[in-house]
Amino acid sequence: MGFVSEICGRDTLNSDPEISELAEMVAKKCCGLPLALITIGRAMASKATPQDWKHAIRVLQTSASKFPEAVTISKERLIYHWICEGFLDEFDDMIEVKNQGLSIINTLLHACLLDETSNTCSVKLHDVVRDMAFWITGEMGEMKGKMAERISLMANHLNSDLHMISTGFSQFMSNLRVLSLSDTKIDVLPSDIFNLVSLQYLDLSGTEIKKLPVERRNLVKLKSLKLFRTFKLCSIPGGLISSLSMLQMVNIYRCGFYESDGNESLVEELGSLKYLTNLRTTRATAGVFETFLNSGKLLSCTHAFCLKIFNDSISLNISSLQTVKLLTWLRFEDFDTLTEITFDWAGKYSNFSSKVESFHGLGTVYILRCRVLKNLTWLTFAPNLKFLTVEECGEMEEVIGTGAEDIGNMIPFGKLMRLKLFYLPELKSVCLNPLPFIYLERIVVGGCPKLKKLPLNSSSAKENRCVIRGEEEWWNEIEWEDAATLNAFLPYFEATSEQGA
Repeated sequence: MGFVSEICGRDTLNSDPEISELAEMVAKKCCGLPLALITIGRAMASKATPQDWKHAIRVLQTSASKFPEAVTISKERLIYHWICEGFLDEFDDMIEVKNQGLSIINTLLHACLLDETSNTCSVKLHDVVRDMAFWITGEMGEMKGKMAERISLMANHLNSDLHMISTGFSQFMSNLRVLSLSDTKIDVLPSDIFNLVSLQYLDLSGTEIKKLPVERRNLVKLKSLKLFRTFKLCSIPGGLISSLSMLQMVNIYRCGFYESDGNESLVEELGSLKYLTNLRTTRATAGVFETFLNSGKLLSCTHAFCLKIFNDSISLNISSLQTVKLLTWLRFEDFDTLTEITFDWAGKYSNFSSKVESFHGLGTVYILRCRVLKNLTWLTFAPNLKFLTVEECGEMEEVIGTGAEDIGNMIPFGKLMRLKLFYLPELKSVCLNPLPFIYLERIVVGGCPKLKKLPLNSSSAKENRCVIRGEEEWWNEIEWEDAATLNAFLPYFEATSEQGA
């Protein structure tokens, strides 16, 4: 107890008998483990009332502890959990809500209740703290005698073979606010799941569901619906989305239903949602994409776009996407005829500055199975790009084309952290000239036999230990700028046993 009082402060522990009693229980359960004592002690050092302690504990035990051990947690995902739990204040402006959530996350990081990760958009819960949260949930009895308010089965090895939830599930769950079934093998949802009148957060991401129940009349409080990576989902019933009038977040990014009819009506339904502030979506035809671009409401709240197939499209102009201010993720996949992605810059930006419209928010780009695409020169206009993956583009010869020097003083990949290039048999160049790569951490190359030169010199990535992964045979054939460049990167080369590993 003395160790905890030194960390928390005697004034805090003596300010109220309930605080002292709670601290004694915590210390006993820590079994003398210094990390647990320090972590909990620091977290509670500034909490001067029992209410502060209970709120801090409740936030931790009811959100982060639902995530599997040693799995990174998206900050945004955590914040949306808190919104639906009612932990964050009500604001008219969603940005203010996120700022409050990020402030709480920073407090938890400072208190060592959450750990930093290499990805600034994510955090990780230490297993000691996670175990402590589960103990608090069981011992303090805050949930005892109540109906469940939150259930998470996500990525749980105990539920890896869970394929369905029995009918009647909602009968005993009238208070349920958060339901996460993500990354389970559930393929059928009971119709009465839409009778969960208190539900505000429903996450079906990564499940094997093929359809959603038509019944939806009682989900009047739902704020967040996540269908990310539901590849087997065939359709979304007409009228479902518009009937969920309180929705703030809809994630249909990389859904399987893109081939179904009625995509244009879905655009209209999304546009009717008064409180929508965060949309992640997939579009698979040029016509539906055009309809989407004509909706100022949807453009103003889109965070992620997956564009795919677009049958018979040879050229795709994405200039309109520069008006999507919140766009952070962009994915192109399965374009069989697309030879170029264009952006209206020629003759306009010879004196390019940061004030010129471009993809300032874009941080992650995937280019997958675009069979005849030649280059990605438009990425020069994504100055804050951090992660780029290009895969299975059989005719791509260069990433940044040789005409990029006409774009004035733009330097591509100024903030790039990770570059992955897989199965690009014709790729000869990433960029014509060496780049500074101030933030570069990793380059991974596999199946790119003609890529003999990397855009590096001895000054590139100087502040980082940039890892380069690839086949040993490929590495031995690289033509380096000079011996100093080879010597700078040689210590950080990692040979892969097979292509793309």
